[in-house]
Amino acid sequence: MQLVYFETTRADHDQDDVHSKVTADMKVLAESIDGFVLWRDVNEDLFYWGVVVFETEAGAIAWRDHPDHARIHQQSRGKLYVAFKTQAYDSVRTNSYG
Repeated sequence: MQLVYFETTRADHDQDDVHSKVTADMKVLAESIDGFVLWRDVNEDLFYWGVVVFETEAGAIAWRDHPDHARIHQQSRGKLYVAFKTQAYDSVRTNSYG
């Protein structure tokens, strides 16, 4: 499994509608990629973070390199977000209950 952690920070609430559209579009794109497993995200006032999970690193790379991914980023880079970060992780083990 490949987990991609992401976070953004907005300067203010002036473009909340744009933020909602950007995040919804990015989620739809992730869901369209082969090997998509899960999307979880949290809005905490101006701070937004989440995790998207793919079965393989190839799925995460396909999402990252998709032309629509770059287009969606261009809508927000330097205009909507004052900070942005991603980190990719390989799943080492899985435990579950119930």
